[in-house]
Amino acid sequence: MIENRFSLRILKRFIYSKYSRLFELETLVIIVFLGLNVFVLSLFGSSKTDYLTTYRQLVALENMPPPPPPAELTQGEVKGEVLGVSYNPSTTSIMVGWNAASNLQAYVVQWALSSEWPNNRGGSGNLAASTLAYTISGLQSNTSYHVQVVAVHYQPPNFPYNLEVLGESDVWTTPSCTPTSPMGPSLSSPSDGVSFASGTTSVTLDWSDVTNWGNECSGTSDRLYAVYFGTSLNPPWYSWSSDSVETVSVSSGNTYYWRVAARNRAGLYGYVSKRSFSVGPGGGVPTPTPTPTTPPTATPTPTPALQSPGSFNLLSPANGASNVSSNPAFDWSDSARAQKYWIYLALADTPQADFWFKQTTSSYAYWSPASAWTVANGAPTPPANLPNGNYRLAVVAQNSAGNTYGTNSSGQNYVDFTVGEQVACLALTKPGGLDPSGDIATSKPTFKWTKLADSGYQYYVDLSEKPFDGNGDWWWFSGPYADTYQASWPGSWSTQRAGGRTAPNSGLVANKTYYWRVSVMNNCNQFEFSSSAPAIRYLVSVPTPTPTPTPTPTLQAPGPFSLTEPASGASNVSHSPKFDWTDSARVEKYGVYLAIVDTPQADYWFKEAAGSQTYWTPASNWTAGGGAPTPPTSLPDGKYRMAVAAKNNNNTQATWGTTSNGQIYVEFTVGAAPSGRIPPTPI
Repeated sequence: MIENRFSLRILKRFIYSKYSRLFELETLVIIVFLGLNVFVLSLFGSSKTDYLTTYRQLVALENMPPPPPPAELTQGEVKGEVLGVSYNPSTTSIMVGWNAASNLQAYVVQWALSSEWPNNRGGSGNLAASTLAYTISGLQSNTSYHVQVVAVHYQPPNFPYNLEVLGESDVWTTPSCTPTSPMGPSLSSPSDGVSFASGTTSVTLDWSDVTNWGNECSGTSDRLYAVYFGTSLNPPWYSWSSDSVETVSVSSGNTYYWRVAARNRAGLYGYVSKRSFSVGPGGGVPTPTPTPTTPPTATPTPTPALQSPGSFNLLSPANGASNVSSNPAFDWSDSARAQKYWIYLALADTPQADFWFKQTTSSYAYWSPASAWTVANGAPTPPANLPNGNYRLAVVAQNSAGNTYGTNSSGQNYVDFTVGEQVACLALTKPGGLDPSGDIATSKPTFKWTKLADSGYQYYVDLSEKPFDGNGDWWWFSGPYADTYQASWPGSWSTQRAGGRTAPNSGLVANKTYYWRVSVMNNCNQFEFSSSAPAIRYLVSVPTPTPTPTPTPTLQAPGPFSLTEPASGASNVSHSPKFDWTDSARVEKYGVYLAIVDTPQADYWFKEAAGSQTYWTPASNWTAGGGAPTPPTSLPDGKYRMAVAAKNNNNTQATWGTTSNGQIYVEFTVGAAPSGRIPPTPI
């Protein structure tokens, strides 16, 4: 939350300009006010280069810090005199107050949206020398404005006009709505008081996502869960989590306490009751001190105070880099608790005031489009392509609690680089051939991929507990691997993009699924990710139990089936007929029987068939049974009876095919034959 008053002491800056003749005081003040930027430009463009040279000598290039962010609060001494400027914002106005300055003719108050300063400024006009306050009205609520107070002096004879900046700052107007706290998340597991077995090394804390986040009033904070965990009765803050699960490390013989708070976009918290669990023997509630004491009344865990953004590193361009692209990419590691970043770029051989800046919420930015950058003081309009020369880059992470500068590998809060001739960027393609994938037998695998054809690439390996979705919750190797196709498990993983998750430096957790990918960077600091992100799991083998032999089921008799050809009662059947029937389940072979109806039952021919049909031809395949004659080549005219038995290894019983009326045979006539007696069913 922004305080109602800011106190700012800043270094006075003297800007002189000589005019060919003396104007009337009132006219001059107006000209000075309207032409503030002209004074700055005319100073550094005039022939009085001795002042510029002295300035550069006093502010050595290698010791020159980057410009402060618009919202940074600093203080400075001016000739031993402290000049205070205060800002009292309301919903739609800001009341500005200041201490009296000496030897002046007027004050001027200027303001603009912080994102547009120093362009599109409004002004108070000339205020009397006795005026020590001014109210800026008609502003938007919950908006950042850059406010500047200037004193106009008259000091003859050599430099009759001097503008003195008494103070300037970014000030937020108050919001027009009142935020409320979110509901506390509902804890799921582990349940309160549960005990885990000895040897347990990790426990997953799980809770339900919050559905009521309260009134957030267009807040800009991320929705997060604050996890409190430890062995003390009031567990300390453990980590931030963007989802509803957190895995913690535990050891046997301890009792652990945990709770979770939800933070909404307005920065307010909703808490839930504390839970505990124990691990192995010795866990449980600690033994009380023998001296009886009255337990204190439980009080809610206080809302953690927001700290300034965490430290972070300037990554690209590297400090001292040369031949940097004229359309460079700027990259830095994430800063914990950062709400936004301010990026500053200056020509290193120009005065400190000449720079461009822009704001972003990501941990990277690009020069293109140049129109997205804002001009500061004497800097020229941002060019579409940076001309050759030396540049200095600084990045400031900011939240409502303060600001933090990014540092290079030497600890400086800026990087210097040189833009030379345009360098052709190596083509980028998505790395493929990623290995391993699926279940693996080691907790520290070697990662492999297909190397790109050209040299000059750098590779990085990312590892995550869930599929990559751009939320910044993965670990990555602490160093690049140049022109290679594999990398062994590292000694440590970088946690800059892990969202507070502990890196698996000791190896993968057994039986847990992870995802990994490879990213490649070319000589222009451009990135491309692999086309896939395989899932891997370190599978710990479990002894396979000896299966109980499944008893062989008793083979059943063949299933029922139907006799289909010739049809029962058919006449004028061919002398070389075809015999057909439906399939029988579980059958191994069929026995086919054919007899002349007017002969004794024992007189028949038979054959075996593997399928569900057979033919009379060739007759030599049939065997005579009983007193039947040798099978003739063609059946003579007469009446015949046909039966089929299905058989398998269950020799106790065969299954006979049936007709539509349930008979286990069919009768048919070949040519004209006298009717005779019907013999019993064939065997």
